Amino acid sequence: WRHRPGRSLLAPVALLAAAAAGAGFVCAARGRRPQSPGGRGADVSPALHATAASAPATAGAGTGEGPAALFKRLFSADQRPVVLYDGVCNMCNRAVDVALQNDPQGDHLRFAALQSEVGRGLLAYCGRNRDDLSSMIVVQPDGRCLVKSDAALFVGRQLEESPVLRGASEAASRLLPKAVRDVAYNALAANRYRVLGRRDQLRVDEDGRGDRFVPDAAAAGA
Repeated sequence: WRHRPGRSLLAPVALLAAAAAGAGFVCAARGRRPQSPGGRGADVSPALHATAASAPATAGAGTGEGPAALFKRLFSADQRPVVLYDGVCNMCNRAVDVALQNDPQGDHLRFAALQSEVGRGLLAYCGRNRDDLSSMIVVQPDGRCLVKSDAALFVGRQLEESPVLRGASEAASRLLPKAVRDVAYNALAANRYRVLGRRDQLRVDEDGRGDRFVPDAAAAGA
């Protein structure tokens, strides 16, 4: 067996790229102090972490609407994918900030907290538990739901203003099998509250960027 320095160096570099892009763009957010909520939020209560047994079985419970109807309404006039993120995770919110800054016109992405009514409804649409906070999700207009490293790297590839993040995301997508990428994603996601802590309010909006966040009114048929 012959040692190949190029490949031996490539693997950890690509793995780190996948981890950074895949679990919150830590490389871009690192060095920033966790900030107080920059946008409007809602108080975080134990209800946000209720068990599946106490949660409604369908999106739009009480409105007669199911997950499919919610999906149809969200994408009927707006084809931008919806990124679902943990709204109380500081690292995840820093990742949202990075995405907002590097998609300045808002042409590529919309956002909603996993804990919001829209987020819970789209989780149900994707066939996941409505209380599942284990992964970032990207819901695409064609109905596909991307999870874990696939979701994070998709977001990274949309960031045209950051050649570094976009290039790292493209390289990790091509060079690393999903199983390997997801190991890195899971490790960082499992420790996300230890990295930058958590906030007391659920981030549901951003001042001056309301069109970038899907309002909960969408889940109520408004």
